[in-house]
Amino acid sequence: MLEVQGEVVPVADELDYWPRPLLTQAPTAQQAPELEWPKEASALIGSYIGVLRLFIDEAGAVQSVQMDDPPLPEPLALAAKRAFLSLRFRPGELNGQQVKSWMRVEVRFDAEPRISSTPMGS
Repeated sequence: MLEVQGEVVPVADELDYWPRPLLTQAPTAQQAPELEWPKEASALIGSYIGVLRLFIDEAGAVQSVQMDDPPLPEPLALAAKRAFLSLRFRPGELNGQQVKSWMRVEVRFDAEPRISSTPMGS
């Protein structure tokens, strides 16, 4: 386990998981992740793209989420990790056997631009 800003985040041993390219059947999400802009990121504006590495066990539960490059700002990274940790997957398979696997996913957060109520030139 790893503690990030007071939140415990599980860490997987990559050697116990099969990478997506070696699987005969990739893991598939049973629902779409709910990525919400966190309140802690209210000062951020613009678009942010990051890559997460999901470690999924043979039962389809996400055991760990790790940030790959490019990294997201900390509040967005934690929101993305929380969203993916709560997902269920149809597990990956190797020759018909359900196995632990890992895969990368790209996430994108978009903030609405802020409009100042102060006229320009004032």
